Amino acid sequence: MEIIGITGNSGAGKSLVASKIAKMKNAEYIDSDKLVKAMRKKRRRIL
Repeated sequence: MEIIGITGNSGAGKSLVASKIAKMKNAEYIDSDKLVKAMRKKRRRIL
């Protein structure tokens, strides 16, 4: 299994690059921003 992490400043295009890489490699793309937002909606504590 290969795990690729992408970091950078806000608005740098990380999500765009990550989704394109995932499509090229036929891999799953996990958007951590969406996960955090969903957890906040459910009022879960985020560590």
